[in-house]
Amino acid sequence: MLGFRGHFSTTLGDIRAARTEHMRGEAITTGRLPLFDEDTVLVVSHWEYAGQGFSAGDALLVSALTGNHFADSGGVHE
Repeated sequence: MLGFRGHFSTTLGDIRAARTEHMRGEAITTGRLPLFDEDTVLVVSHWEYAGQGFSAGDALLVSALTGNHFADSGGVHE
């Protein structure tokens, strides 16, 4: 390595870009990624009701941060 003195023109950015392009091409050819134009934005929106109130972990964190102890666990969901 001492004799080469940096005459390589490949940078880490070039390697990352080549790897990204390769992985994208592989994902398209194996069917894991649909083939879209480069400027296409795919919006996936699926909302699901998860519950109301704090989870047990959230209630514990709020209690520890504020010093308020919640005696009523009616708003806590699992």
